[in-house]
Amino acid sequence: MSHSEFKNIQTIIRVTKTTINNKTGEVKTSVEYLIANFKTTAKEYKEKILQHWRVETYHYHLDELTCEDKHIETTAQPQTLPQS
Repeated sequence: MSHSEFKNIQTIIRVTKTTINNKTGEVKTSVEYLIANFKTTAKEYKEKILQHWRVETYHYHLDELTCEDKHIETTAQPQTLPQS
């Protein structure tokens, strides 16, 4: 399968999520489509996503614990480049 913006699509997975608001009882259903350039099953793809977020969460907590991001300069002002 191929598309001009998505080269070499190998997998398309449809994910249907149902959530229930515990306070109101409101039920919401949403549908998402996941694409990949490798062959996989929905179960394997789910595990890859969960593993990715486990690593991201670990790094977030590590950064918070060590104040890793505190040294990054956040006061930089945008600059306008001169016109030619």
